[in-house]
Amino acid sequence: MKGGYDYIIIGGGIAGSFLALELSKSSKVLLIDKGPLLGGATGSSAEIITLQLPKPFINWALESIKIYEEIGAPLKRMEAILATNEKCAERYLKILNSVNVKSWILTRSEASRESGLTLKGSNYVYLATLDALLEVGKLGNLMRLLLTSNNADIIEYKEAKIKDEKIKIGEEFIEPTQAIIVAGGAWTPYILNIKAEELAGSRIYKCEAHSIDLGKKLKTIFYEDLSGAYMVPESSKTATVGDGTNVAISKPEDGFVPTPGSVYEVLEGLSRAVADVENAIPRTSWAAPCLISGDGWPIVGNISERTYIFTGFDGVGLMIAPALARMLSAHLLKGRKLPQKIYPLRKVKPWEGPPKEPPEPYRFGC
Repeated sequence: MKGGYDYIIIGGGIAGSFLALELSKSSKVLLIDKGPLLGGATGSSAEIITLQLPKPFINWALESIKIYEEIGAPLKRMEAILATNEKCAERYLKILNSVNVKSWILTRSEASRESGLTLKGSNYVYLATLDALLEVGKLGNLMRLLLTSNNADIIEYKEAKIKDEKIKIGEEFIEPTQAIIVAGGAWTPYILNIKAEELAGSRIYKCEAHSIDLGKKLKTIFYEDLSGAYMVPESSKTATVGDGTNVAISKPEDGFVPTPGSVYEVLEGLSRAVADVENAIPRTSWAAPCLISGDGWPIVGNISERTYIFTGFDGVGLMIAPALARMLSAHLLKGRKLPQKIYPLRKVKPWEGPPKEPPEPYRFGC
């Protein structure tokens, strides 16, 4: 295998591929992944780009949308309706208004009409924003084309190991002139041969999603905030649903096995607000491993002189990874500082998981 690479990136998901794209504009880059670009956990996502996030996550999401638009990504802006309580609606509105994101309150009849759902419950406040859906499969093809045009090299290899800041692929060792960046998502601790909790108190868990036959067309993205459940349009009668349930797993491979019956827990949460799901028929389920830090912030930065980590997105990689890739690229190429809050070796107590509330800043506990 030829050498001469400035940067070698392990992991071709949303984080690694966008970092490779940024770095390859001015440097020689090698991107290594187990399979096709944006496969793995990224390929199993619900494809939502939500703006109902805390700061600074919402700023990163807004920048990511601009980056998607810059490269001509298959991004479709779509109204999203959040069913929440009055206190949380006020909190979301304050944040959205502070970053000039258009948001508005709907009555239940308006929310029902716009979403196409039969909504119920008297205690909900309906907050609407303009979110987006991203076609990940098409984006993977686009990223390969863009990286190839930047003369980046992409190889598929099942297992790459790091030793003495060199990467072993088969019987060969490759050493970059600048840095190795591990963007392997939940596999990152295993690639580095360290414990997950050593990386900002992180833990690995399983993200799950399900396809249901709703019997009618869902016109918007819909969130039931109190249970964390969501619904995404799929076809004329089907929708993708999930609720971010955190199921701890011992190794990333276990994350691809859906939990039996978990779809019914999602439907139960949605049934508080949506009458239509009471007769919904589950079709298929899928899952993927995710990584969350002990404090909810991403894990980005160096752990040695020339080894960096780029992970810890807790299921919101599509929303914030492109912006953080541009930030990390500016650090690597121009020496710009990274926020201390995302430093990989920060001392954080691991999050214990449900029923304890998830850590700030990603979740509000609303």
